[in-house]
Amino acid sequence: MIKQTKEERRAYFKRYYLEHKEYFSNRKKNNREHANILNRESRIRAKQRDLKDYRKRDNESQTSYRLRRKQLVFSHYSNGSIKCVVCGESRLACLSIDHIAGGGTQHKLSLKLRGGHDFYGWLVRSRFPEGYQVLCMNCQFVKRVMNREIGWGASPAMRS
Repeated sequence: MIKQTKEERRAYFKRYYLEHKEYFSNRKKNNREHANILNRESRIRAKQRDLKDYRKRDNESQTSYRLRRKQLVFSHYSNGSIKCVVCGESRLACLSIDHIAGGGTQHKLSLKLRGGHDFYGWLVRSRFPEGYQVLCMNCQFVKRVMNREIGWGASPAMRS
């Protein structure tokens, strides 16, 4: 092996580069394109990951917001302690807002509300109007039967 000086090596590489200039220019271009593709794919993956995390965080914050709003409405309509006004049931999953005068379905349809959380929002925005109470699902069903709001409850035998 022949030992070369620094200047000889530099001259050799310069000559080699000039002889193969097309190869090096294509290589730079290909590397740049490849790097752009990798960066683009990496950015897409990062966006998808961030979107997934955002949706998860957003879903958690929506759920906690809706729960707080539901507790606020129930607390107002049950005078501070969240429970059914008839039987005292206090599990939040069993409770609902009842129209004291009946006709809740028609009222919700006229307001064009989608679900319970929309109705709770309407109650808050309307500054807690009168005519509502907190009932558990059982008491609300019994009330509907007794008030003949559902078809098969019209029988006098069901009213005892």
